Amino acid sequence: MPNWCCGILKIRGIKQDVINFLTKGLIAVDYIGNDVKESRFYVDEYGDINYIPSKNLSYFWIEGTRRGFVYPDNYNCNCYNEEKDEVIVCLDAKFACTIYTEQLLKISKKYNIDLKIYAFEGGMKFNLDIEVSKGKVIKSEVIKFDNYMWDCIDPLSGG
Repeated sequence: MPNWCCGILKIRGIKQDVINFLTKGLIAVDYIGNDVKESRFYVDEYGDINYIPSKNLSYFWIEGTRRGFVYPDNYNCNCYNEEKDEVIVCLDAKFACTIYTEQLLKISKKYNIDLKIYAFEGGMKFNLDIEVSKGKVIKSEVIKFDNYMWDCIDPLSGG
């Protein structure tokens, strides 16, 4: 059983690019990794991004990651800028052991989106601060602590 590196994955980009990532780059799976085809993200008649839940759905696997997952129950798409046709989506995420910046970079390039996450790993007592934008690494930092429980802003997340 791995330690989990957990945080909020922020996805930003032109609305159609973000939709493309949500509908093609996130694979609905059950608790043992089987594809749950009936659950997926979609755009409704008003242009809003939603997902079809399923009783079998555990989470969405982030294609191209080594055991990176997002949870749609905490899905939030609360920032849409019509002038730029830009949308920001926030998803509760967890990654086994660590987050590989190179994997997020490939996803950013493939879907033409920006990805950002500040993640907590309470078991090994470190945080990650990662941002990739337009296919470039903006930030990729490992934050270590002398006293994790005291110095970390959310020591109970992840691990």
